[in-house]
Amino acid sequence: MILPSSTLDDIFLRTKEDLRKNSSGTYYPITAIAITNIKDPEGNDVWINGQNLTNSLGVVKTKYEVKTIVPTFDYNHNLRHFRIFVSKSQVQRWEQW
Repeated sequence: MILPSSTLDDIFLRTKEDLRKNSSGTYYPITAIAITNIKDPEGNDVWINGQNLTNSLGVVKTKYEVKTIVPTFDYNHNLRHFRIFVSKSQVQRWEQW
């Protein structure tokens, strides 16, 4: 579930995946994570403006930085999901990251 704030510069997300962990099980600090191609649960693009822009290198994607990741638990202490706050990156050029 995605809950946009007043601007598209700051976004609150909710996901069942721990974004700090890659597919091989390695954890990364949130400062090493960039998010792009944000989609809804059905797989549709959420912010079309970042998807439809192109340049000589291809599609330009809006890049977001993770600010916080907070796990949420149910009454039986089972992990329900992660609440994530992201902000639009000041650096939108991928080669600068």
